[in-house]
Amino acid sequence: MVMFHGTSHRGWIEGVDGELVATRFFHIWWLPLVPLRSLWVIGSQGSHMLGHPRRLSGPSVVAGYARVWGPIATIAGAATTSLAGGMVAVAAAVLTAWTWCLRWPRDRRERQRAALQRPVVGTACDPLRLPRVLAARLRPLAEERFAEVSDGRTPLDVARFGASSSAQAAHAFVVLRLMAASGRGASMRDALVASERVLDGSRDLDADAVGGPYRAPTVGAPATGASAAPVVLVPSGPVAASSLGGFWTTCGLSAVALAVAGYVLLVTQPFGCFCASRSGVAHAQVGKLAYEAFPQWAQRPGNVGRCPTLADLSEYAYALEDPWGQAYRLACDDLPAGATGIAIWSIGENRCDERGAGDDLTSWELPQ
Repeated sequence: MVMFHGTSHRGWIEGVDGELVATRFFHIWWLPLVPLRSLWVIGSQGSHMLGHPRRLSGPSVVAGYARVWGPIATIAGAATTSLAGGMVAVAAAVLTAWTWCLRWPRDRRERQRAALQRPVVGTACDPLRLPRVLAARLRPLAEERFAEVSDGRTPLDVARFGASSSAQAAHAFVVLRLMAASGRGASMRDALVASERVLDGSRDLDADAVGGPYRAPTVGAPATGASAAPVVLVPSGPVAASSLGGFWTTCGLSAVALAVAGYVLLVTQPFGCFCASRSGVAHAQVGKLAYEAFPQWAQRPGNVGRCPTLADLSEYAYALEDPWGQAYRLACDDLPAGATGIAIWSIGENRCDERGAGDDLTSWELPQ
């Protein structure tokens, strides 16, 4: 048997200002199995994605799994027509739908941060979310660029006393963010707090800062030097060529799977498909009492020829009341037509004992 496997991008989430977050998964038959890395996508050229690595995104990983496995679990759970299966189906459908509502935070502060850093880094991805190794590699270049506009000050000075220009604030913010992304312990916390101070003082900045340590190069230009290091042009090929289309493919597959699951849940087995009816529960319980509990009880020494009570059968069947709260009825003599050995029945929804007639639910109507 030929097994198709490879890697593909799943878990697409809209980021800031239309940019996207995706996670590359190892898959078998297009079913995502192992998340490999996340990517911040800033654009595309044909079938290629233009972007840079970022730390593994939890929401994107969840979305990558849920949008493929969720519809499968929904259909499988609904097909079981059981309560547990129905609960799984509903939970999987809700989780799948929720992942399509995921958006990167778009509050005012997030937009302010993106506007401050974009002239320097060329992307709305927070430098804090870059991989630690990449942040450490970019930090010296960012510090070099900051030195050109620093007026002899340090990024911490800018955080403490304020920036003299929008360019100085933007470069200081990026340096501090990279320090937080690549540092550890107290230095990381101090840099993070300082970067937030710079952000607080950066309102009404104009976007006149240009260039940057990881600004995207012109599409098609060779990526050289540290300034181009984070930019990733995914090469075309059987996997990469479908990466951008994979977003819409996943949308379509999820929509079709959810539609099928909805049909199974709401049309073929309307609501009761996963919630067993009271009548069904009562029928199952009288069958268990008559054909499982009673034979086990009768095999015990001293019980041969005796007629048990419900209490006697409680050791073998725990449900002694029907879904309407009434005790099951039991008879060993003067059995109704069709009953052999013992007759057990529920008096039904009308709570009126009709000895098997009316809406009573009986054991002798069930196959032994």
